[in-house]
Amino acid sequence: MAASSEAKYEVCEMKIGPGCFIRITVSGAVPKHVYSFADEPEARAWIKQQDRDARNSTR
Repeated sequence: MAASSEAKYEVCEMKIGPGCFIRITVSGAVPKHVYSFADEPEARAWIKQQDRDARNSTR
């Protein structure tokens, strides 16, 4: 996956049942989805971790 600076992360509510998923969009690519977050704060924490990992991998 592209570095987080190139990706757009969007937290979305599940349409059926509780919880959230993340839609990851990178220009010129098919959007990807990461499922099974209990709530929005959990999903946002996952996004923050992805950003940290991306920054650390470019050093």
